[in-house]
Amino acid sequence: MSINFGIQGGAYSLVDTECYCCDGTMVYAGGPCVHCKNGITQVAEPEVPDVQFSNANAREFLVALGETPECYGIWESDRLLVIRDRLVLLSTAGVDLLVKDLTRDGNMIHCGRDADYVRRRAAQLLALVRSAIEKKLPVSWG
Repeated sequence: MSINFGIQGGAYSLVDTECYCCDGTMVYAGGPCVHCKNGITQVAEPEVPDVQFSNANAREFLVALGETPECYGIWESDRLLVIRDRLVLLSTAGVDLLVKDLTRDGNMIHCGRDADYVRRRAAQLLALVRSAIEKKLPVSWG
């Protein structure tokens, strides 16, 4: 399971890629592939990529940002300004809040989070939030 953070109503671009049905062979289910032309299909990709977290990481990032750790939600334009400022603080002074060591609990292994991971993910989320602020669009997650 995972939770994606993305700009709601954001722009998409069509990108050429090898067909996902026929892997570029132009044959699908014993006949010609109807999903592509010459083994190429177009997929819609967001202008600003979504940021994907595991459920546990999303929950802990939300808590560190002072938010209610829900599995889905939305930050409207006015809330994004607060989230932006908190992400700036988190990516500098608050990294230690989210760093976790690897632990074992019976057969379960919790891989932990190092400081570089926290900084990188905070920077990705910050870029998404800044773009949403610029476009005056909300960020949703779920």
